[in-house]
Amino acid sequence: MKRLSDIHSGSACRVTWMIGKLAEDIRTFCRFEEDDTLFVLTRSENGVVVCDGDRKYAMDSVSASAIKVEPV
Repeated sequence: MKRLSDIHSGSACRVTWMIGKLAEDIRTFCRFEEDDTLFVLTRSENGVVVCDGDRKYAMDSVSASAIKVEPV
């Protein structure tokens, strides 16, 4: 299991769990949950941009670190 912030650009991953208040915010605003597959479009030291189907999300590295994933 890795942090979303550690996944390289161009890789797909499955969300295994999210922690803290951030998890509630992600479920509300980003609308992805555990067991969803995300595709990492870009990654930098400041954050990541991920795609879940037709929707794209940008998040800072602290938020991305709170999301645990498994590579697909």
